[in-house]
Amino acid sequence: MNETLTKLKVNIIPLIGLLILVSCNSLKQELKITNKEFRLVKNDTLLIKSLKLSLKNSIDKKLIRRRLDSFYNGNYTKHELITSIELDRVFKGKVFEIDRKIDKEKAIDFDSIKDVKAYLNNIKKQIKNSLDNSKTRTDSIN
Repeated sequence: MNETLTKLKVNIIPLIGLLILVSCNSLKQELKITNKEFRLVKNDTLLIKSLKLSLKNSIDKKLIRRRLDSFYNGNYTKHELITSIELDRVFKGKVFEIDRKIDKEKAIDFDSIKDVKAYLNNIKKQIKNSLDNSKTRTDSIN
């Protein structure tokens, strides 16, 4: 029984490795990543996951590729690359850029993408409430 489980584990490990390899090759092809470029990112599972999610969420491949190129050219750190890719998904592909010149004392600081989403949802609610209130006031005058 124990020997059968050991054989099963040994047989599953190469299969998992093969699935990861196929998945990564698909990612390389879709984003036109060279082997040299891929070596720079392949060990970062968070980055690979973010890239796959972006493709799954239909984020423009040109935008993803532009973010990667900024990283490869040294304009983005790995953290900035992952953050920008995640923000592309949050903002549904709307264009934004990282601004390093901004005064951090005057900027809004978020600890996570979840916090960004919560902030944006709060802003949407406030705008909706404001519009609803102004419509009610206008309607009551007529």
